[in-house]
Amino acid sequence: DAEGCASLGSAYYTGSGVTRDSERAASLFHGACERGSARSCFNLGLMYLFTGDPERALAKLDTVQLLSPQRYGTNFFRCMAYLLMDKAELALQAIDDEPGESNQASGRALVFYEMGQETGFQNELSRLIELSGEEYGSEVALVHAWAGNLDEAFYWLEKERDTGAGSGWTQILGYPQIKNLAADPRWLPFLQSVGAAPEQLAAIEFNVPPLP
Repeated sequence: DAEGCASLGSAYYTGSGVTRDSERAASLFHGACERGSARSCFNLGLMYLFTGDPERALAKLDTVQLLSPQRYGTNFFRCMAYLLMDKAELALQAIDDEPGESNQASGRALVFYEMGQETGFQNELSRLIELSGEEYGSEVALVHAWAGNLDEAFYWLEKERDTGAGSGWTQILGYPQIKNLAADPRWLPFLQSVGAAPEQLAAIEFNVPPLP
């Protein structure tokens, strides 16, 4: 059944109880998505997004939006896909429909940055800090990383680590912004400081098989 395939796909994707196999996970997600599993369409959309294929990611995330309109995160990642396709106006339309407040603030900050609207960017960044900064500094760090403010990005990552309030950094390893951080000499020491082995960074590199 669709949800069984979705659960098995998640196990292969994370290596939970089985040998990690991203290609097998993608195949399972694809089959479950075709049978109406919003969770599998969402996961497959993220796999495409994180491997640099925003068009195919958007197609899967659009399906999620039809199947589960109020799912948190869908419109945030639709927004990100549009931004990677240089379609800021469509990204803004997508993020305005995101039900999660912190996701919306984060996405709107990214959009305003791409539009060159500094006041809007700073306003949404301030809202994000108010909503999430105390617990999930990694969310703030991602916005700064997108904007190329790497000193600020590392400040927020280190704040989350030092306060022990959250572990959001474990959720962001595949995000496009990580490419900016990963090129910085502070990135590997940061990973090591939170107990991440170097191979965890390599683990975000997965190959999505060609799917119809």
